[in-house]
Amino acid sequence: MAEDCYNALTATFPDRVEMLRPPLNAWELKHLAGMVDLVLTGRMHLAIAALGMGTPPLCVAYMNKFGGLFQLFDIDGLVVEPALVSECDEILAKMAEVVGGLEELEGKIKSKLPEIMDLSAKNFETLAN
Repeated sequence: MAEDCYNALTATFPDRVEMLRPPLNAWELKHLAGMVDLVLTGRMHLAIAALGMGTPPLCVAYMNKFGGLFQLFDIDGLVVEPALVSECDEILAKMAEVVGGLEELEGKIKSKLPEIMDLSAKNFETLAN
């Protein structure tokens, strides 16, 4: 499925699409997530890394994990069902929809990051005491 979407995207945007192949380190993925407009993933950790870099992740929800994450950022519309990914035209349309509202979405993500980083730091306060 990823190859089909990659081929469809490169046909339209040959100089703007890259499909990464493993192995990549977590820090490499996080850095790359900060360099792109949108991340398409089914992995929670990559979605968190993308958000941490201010990049919206479009997430394939295979286990209803992403709802709480997006509530923290007060954003929605970034979760798609796995069946949608198998329909290349539909996932490309969803990606185009997200990219169409990218400026507003990035603004929401970046404005929430300080609050979320503070919440994250509180997870370690008891260890410091």
